[in-house]
Amino acid sequence: MEAEGPAKGLCEEATCPLCLDFFKDPVTIDCGHNFCSSCLAKCWGEPGPEASCPQCREMIPQRTLRPNRQLANVAELVKKLQEGRKKKEGRRDACKMHQEPLKLFCREDEAPICTVCDRAKEHRGHNVIPLEEAFQEYKEKTKLQLKSLRKKREEFKDQQYVQELRRKDYQTQLDLEKMKIKSLFEGMQRFLEEKQHFCLAQLENLEKEMEKRQDKTLAKLTEEISQLSLLITEMEEKCLQPASGFLQDIRNSLVRCEKNLGAYVPDASPNLNERLKITSQEISALQKVTDSYKGTSF
Repeated sequence: MEAEGPAKGLCEEATCPLCLDFFKDPVTIDCGHNFCSSCLAKCWGEPGPEASCPQCREMIPQRTLRPNRQLANVAELVKKLQEGRKKKEGRRDACKMHQEPLKLFCREDEAPICTVCDRAKEHRGHNVIPLEEAFQEYKEKTKLQLKSLRKKREEFKDQQYVQELRRKDYQTQLDLEKMKIKSLFEGMQRFLEEKQHFCLAQLENLEKEMEKRQDKTLAKLTEEISQLSLLITEMEEKCLQPASGFLQDIRNSLVRCEKNLGAYVPDASPNLNERLKITSQEISALQKVTDSYKGTSF
């Protein structure tokens, strides 16, 4: 099967992928691939409800085998054409040095040789066997290698399948974590915004109340200062009067002095300071929580 071009393609189409020889009693399975019926039976072993295609690994019901008569005829025709071509072009398989048929195989050189080469000194003492025997031997070795290669390919396909499943699983986990982080930070952002509005509202209310209380206290102090100023002026003028005028209604004047000295204007800030302190502590606690996450890496 050394044809070239279209003839080579035709030979490949007529060749079983298991035995690497022309099809014998070919059958077609559901996936569309063809095999010798005996090769497929050896490959599948004991009959069962289904088995995998040796070429594409698709699971196939074993009972759905369809004999391919047309492919059998093509394989037989290609085989005859090959035999005819070899007879007509026999010299192409002849020894280039001695123009004799290549009927032997040198194991040491791993090459076909003719009977003249076998007697030459280059091959003296070499292990030489018939070409057909070497052909069958190396063909069996090639079949074993092909079997191992197909097995290795299936191992890699299984590994590829597992890796794809793992990648999907990892991607699902990553997407879930992304959603959790997004939800977490959105919640934190809403919380911080609400906390910000709450704290600012508290401070604004405190500010308004402070202004109101301070205005009231300042007004009261202004009133007290004004009354004291009037009383001081009155008492200073009284001190300038003669004894008879000075002592006139002195008791009432002293009572008024005592009364004004006992006047008291409460501080507007104690309660406000306490509330401001509580708000400041809440802000400090929130600041500590925020600072604790600044150096955190996920």
